[in-house]
Amino acid sequence: MSEDTVTLSRAEYERLLEAAEAGDDSLTIEEFCRAEKVSRSTYYVMRDEKWGPTEMRVGDSVRISAQARRQWRKEREAAAAAGVGRKLGEAAHA
Repeated sequence: MSEDTVTLSRAEYERLLEAAEAGDDSLTIEEFCRAEKVSRSTYYVMRDEKWGPTEMRVGDSVRISAQARRQWRKEREAAAAAGVGRKLGEAAHA
């Protein structure tokens, strides 16, 4: 496992979901990575290549709203269903 990989226990995952449903609907980048099981380095690649979730800045903090997370997941699912790579319109690698 790479040093950028973030693991999340079932209890932590449930806490994040409960917090989102209770109105604390934003996640830090680290929380997002844990919840979506992606490494931080992958997150930054997604952001740099413009296929990551929409971010919001609160002071010095970067947050991802529950709405942005849901939208990102829908886009990823649509891309996978269409057989494309990272962004819609980009061919999947064989």
